Amino acid sequence: MILYDNNSRNWFKDILNSFKSKTLVLLFKRGVFVIILSSVNVYIATTYWNISSVASEGVFTIVGIALSIVMVFRTNTAYDRWWEGRKQWGDLVNNCRSIALLVDAKLPKFDEDNRHFFARYITNYAFALSAHLKGTFNKDKLYDLEDEDVKLLDIYQHPPNFIAKKLYSRTVRLLEQGHLSEFIELKMFDHLAGFNSITGACERIKNTPIPFSYRSYIKTFITFYVFMIPYIYADDLGYFGVIVTVLEFCVLAGLEMMAEEIENPFEEKDNDLPTHSLSVMIKNNVYEILGFYEEVEDIPEKDFYSIIN
Repeated sequence: MILYDNNSRNWFKDILNSFKSKTLVLLFKRGVFVIILSSVNVYIATTYWNISSVASEGVFTIVGIALSIVMVFRTNTAYDRWWEGRKQWGDLVNNCRSIALLVDAKLPKFDEDNRHFFARYITNYAFALSAHLKGTFNKDKLYDLEDEDVKLLDIYQHPPNFIAKKLYSRTVRLLEQGHLSEFIELKMFDHLAGFNSITGACERIKNTPIPFSYRSYIKTFITFYVFMIPYIYADDLGYFGVIVTVLEFCVLAGLEMMAEEIENPFEEKDNDLPTHSLSVMIKNNVYEILGFYEEVEDIPEKDFYSIIN
């Protein structure tokens, strides 16, 4: 995710920073093709085939307005998916902290074995979920797994479920041993159930893309609309219509490209959610709550953000 100074009010600095966007670079490359194509269309319209006399500019303008409304709906839908993902990870942060607080309140300070188990496995759930959503899970990136669990993860298809299973089992064992009350156990189970709900919601976002026909229709309609601009305004604008065409294309195609970039927020694109950094923050919070201050680490912003100054 791009990290920037959101308190900045420097208009021109924000414009200059926009040129660092990969989306803008790709849009520029496509814009060059549109310049060439629209120049050819203007030449054809002014030399061989002029339809501006029979086509209504008013109707074409109305079509453009309708297309703009569709694009607003498209970008809002994509942003809703991005924001839903961020809310789910916010809930994950809260659930991890709550479990750690319950464990810290109930287990004695000298019970380092159980405390360290919960610190490790709560942390590992966040890291496993982040990698699972990206499709880049690597058990070697998890923290201090028990040897038996390392072997079992080789055959487990859903690593977050495996780690949640271990947390459930340890919670039940502590209750049976008398270390937890039934009330504390129920509270912990509520938060652990939240893990499953969060994972399911994130997987729903990841595995349910915008319907292909919907995306295909928008791109086809944008292409047709931009292609026809030089023919409609050939008499009035001439080759100045090339500039108008490129501007129209940049607005419409830019919105579509931004929507495509944020509709799946769990990859590693510039504007995706920083789930790894959030996982490091969860680790730090949980380890601090449970008393393992020496294992707190810095959040690796420079490794997981494109920083704009």
